[in-house]
Amino acid sequence: MLYSESCIPTSHNSFSSSSNGFILWPQQHLSIKDQLKIGVRGFMLDIYYVDGDIVLRHTSKSIPGVTKPLNGKDILFYDTFKEFVDFLDKKSTKEADCSTITILLESYVLNKKTYEIINKEGLADKYLYTMNPNSASLADVCNKIVLFTSHSRDMAPGVHPPSLYKENDYKYYSDEFLGYSTLNFLEYEKCEERAEGRAKYINPDIKIFCFNHFSSLSALLTLNICIKPILHQLTEVVDQNLESLNIDCESRLAKFNFLKPIDYAKKSFLHSHLDQCKSQDIKDKFHPTLIAVDFIEKDSDVFLCYKDENCSGAKCDFIEEEITYDLYSIIGTGIITLATALLIGRCYLFGNDQHDHID
Repeated sequence: MLYSESCIPTSHNSFSSSSNGFILWPQQHLSIKDQLKIGVRGFMLDIYYVDGDIVLRHTSKSIPGVTKPLNGKDILFYDTFKEFVDFLDKKSTKEADCSTITILLESYVLNKKTYEIINKEGLADKYLYTMNPNSASLADVCNKIVLFTSHSRDMAPGVHPPSLYKENDYKYYSDEFLGYSTLNFLEYEKCEERAEGRAKYINPDIKIFCFNHFSSLSALLTLNICIKPILHQLTEVVDQNLESLNIDCESRLAKFNFLKPIDYAKKSFLHSHLDQCKSQDIKDKFHPTLIAVDFIEKDSDVFLCYKDENCSGAKCDFIEEEITYDLYSIIGTGIITLATALLIGRCYLFGNDQHDHID
């Protein structure tokens, strides 16, 4: 099986997590470490060159809690790369099968500088897959990191240019309302190809397709904007206090399964969006190699096709379901939030020996 035919669960802006202190507008709740634990193997990262090092930020501006962690400390790209390397090392020694990590960079750094930073200890030379990944088998990329960048201003070993993969644009479309141009969040699924150096849909030699499937509308209505991140920060503080008091209890909000009034990553939305992509003028077969979503969780539907013998990229599909908007789920979310607060109070008063871990 080719690497391009696999369906890789991918997190959009993987580092921008409420677990890392991005509280105003995060794209994830789980840290990259926890994302790896639940099976995420594709990571979209934004990198900038700041004060002599490459850091992960959500823009070039330095705003704690928004563009970088709330504590004001930047996340170093090298540290994250090392985290991927450590994960591959553990997988290769403990399991018969192997894993592949895919990184898609939105890069504002020269590729040679990126290579130089991550090759401090020879890690780039050892782990980056340097051949064209479009012709690679899964065995070829076993225990390797496939790294794509967003520009081709310069070249570096194992830093693949955007011309080696296809990607759909994640822009929103405008409508006219009372003479004003307004964003139409529901006109998100047109699946137009993303330019900026990416391969054209009609290019038959490029099989790798990054299928962007995320929506700020879903994030807003599921309380992932502001509400849950702030509550998560509060529970993190509670956890630290409980630990200092030797009270055995965890209350990590990001690991709880909240009811979702509108979950854009469910099969029904994925199916609809995939159909839009398949209807485009794409030669050969459509391969959603990487499926990128916001707020990826253990039970996310993007895991349905991962490492399934009967589901290659060409066959990767999602059972169509009726899309419903459940008002009671919104009320349920509030009830669960209240229950979480009661749990925290119980932990303070009595403690318990139950832990909520990610397998």
